[in-house]
Amino acid sequence: MSNKIINELVATKVMDWSHQTLMNNDEGLHYYASYWVDKDGTKQKPVNFFSPSTNLQDAWIVAEKLGIVLIPQTNGDKFNWYACDVESVSHRGDEIAIVPSNNSGIQTELAPRSICFAALESVGVKVDAYNTED
Repeated sequence: MSNKIINELVATKVMDWSHQTLMNNDEGLHYYASYWVDKDGTKQKPVNFFSPSTNLQDAWIVAEKLGIVLIPQTNGDKFNWYACDVESVSHRGDEIAIVPSNNSGIQTELAPRSICFAALESVGVKVDAYNTED
């Protein structure tokens, strides 16, 4: 799954934002820009600048919303992968292990992607149905 698709799914399915083109007049400059907007109509992030699949700061916004715990995993002395546990959502289930080696989980070694996949799974988006390679 491409980062662009992950970002859009997280914005719409997890954050419950919609995509809108709005007038932007920052610093006296008037132009239209694409934003993610919440249910109250408040601008959240410019569409091109919200990248929870690659940006840990954006991914952390998602983690905080859902109560996701990110757990680095090691095999001996070497870091291998992340596990995520979703603590405070209505779809609470087992820990979501993101394992790159044995095809039993979602393949990723990046913390932001792990957070995104855990968040998507927690709201019912089955990411294992997608090819997780870009």
